[in-house]
Formats: sequence, structure tokens, C-alpha cells
Amino acid sequence: MVSLFKDVAGDFVHLATSPGQIRHLIDRAMRIAAGERTVTAIVVPNDLQSQKAVETPAHAHGTVHSGVGHTSANVIPDEQSLAQAVDILNAGKRVAILVGAGPEAPREK
Repeated sequence: MVSLFKDVAGDFVHLATSPGQIRHLIDRAMRIAAGERTVTAIVVPNDLQSQKAVETPAHAHGTVHSGVGHTSANVIPDEQSLAQAVDILNAGKRVAILVGAGPEAPREK
């Protein structure tokens, strides 16, 4: 299944192998999807789906844990940038504004 999703979710596609991984995998997938504006995938096999959830994974040597919670920055443009945008919009004859998910940041590979 991982190789099936690799073309679509190449930035983050992982196979969960234990209930203790799920919390971390979902956190990483969500952060990468939001931060990189890309597709992510987590493959959860049937036998794993029927196991009990692990509320707090054990902190053993070699395990990876991510932070709990997420806050996003509230970016506010400075006055000069706003004035420049106003001038550009006011100079137009027929202005159209496309509003959506926001600008896509350049991706480094």
C-alpha cells in the first residue's frame, strides 16, 4: 500500500505497525500537509485497526515523539506593503481577486 500512495503522497507516506505510532504519525502527517501544502498518507492495516488505542505512548530509547497541539502564526503585513497593494488594486480597471488557501511557499528538496 505504501508504494501505491508514494506517487501521490511522496512527502509523507508511512505504514503504521503498532498502536503507539498512530498519534505521532497523524501529528506529523497533519503538520506536513499544512506546512508544505501537500498530500500525506498513513496506511493502517486491518489487524492494527482492531487493536486498543494507546493514549500516551511509552518513551523508550529510539522512539520519536512530536509535540502536542499546534498554533499557527497570524501574519499581518506592514503598512507600506498594504499601501502598495492598495495602489495596485486602485490602478486596475477590472480587478479580480482569487481567494483561497494562500500562497504556496517554495519547497526545498
